[in-house]
Amino acid sequence: MNAKAKTSNQSWEKYQAPKTGFDFCFLLNVTRNEVVFQPLLAEYLGYADKEIDYAKFTQLIPKEEYSKLHRIHRMLLIFYERFKELRHQSRFILIHRLVQADGKLLYFLREIYFLPQIEGQAVWCRNNCVDISNVPFSKGIQFDVYLLQASDRNRRAILRLFKPVLDTEVSCFSSRQLEVLKTWEETDSIALAANRLNISTRTMETHLRNMRRKVGVRRTMDVLLLAKERGWV
Repeated sequence: MNAKAKTSNQSWEKYQAPKTGFDFCFLLNVTRNEVVFQPLLAEYLGYADKEIDYAKFTQLIPKEEYSKLHRIHRMLLIFYERFKELRHQSRFILIHRLVQADGKLLYFLREIYFLPQIEGQAVWCRNNCVDISNVPFSKGIQFDVYLLQASDRNRRAILRLFKPVLDTEVSCFSSRQLEVLKTWEETDSIALAANRLNISTRTMETHLRNMRRKVGVRRTMDVLLLAKERGWV
């Protein structure tokens, strides 16, 4: 790790361990679009630390995704400046591909949240990542916003800001997954829902787990609330 990184070690140490349920995490200097504190990211993708330490994030994504991801990162900066009181009360879910050292592409879900400005004026975010390459979903870049304590007025303004990159009208779940979710809501029981759908409880649990994993939440109820908010069920 270079000297610049070493000077910040004590400040960033507490942000390096991935959350339970995620494969790795890394920090992103959104202002400079640089990847930092990424040893687990490097290991997962097969790079040496020095290859991507303070590297531009664009080095890790396929060229056809540059434009939309750059636009999303710019919108995150606008959000950071415009909604100061919500900076640390909101999180963002971004699904896209990362390039492995051998050139292969994997789909990842990134749970993004902002960190305090503890080094200069740069805007930093932590990215908790999970490999969803083997989870069935509609491929392509997907982005969503989770506003934990926003007023209705702020919520509308924020959704307007991100509207160009939000696919709110297209469900990220398959029709079968939505059927499973709706049946779970109606029965309020995994066993009863599985019986109605003529599937095993294990299959039912797998469907619900995959849905939670896809949108980065821990509770099935949060999946249901998101689906209702987006008008999918």
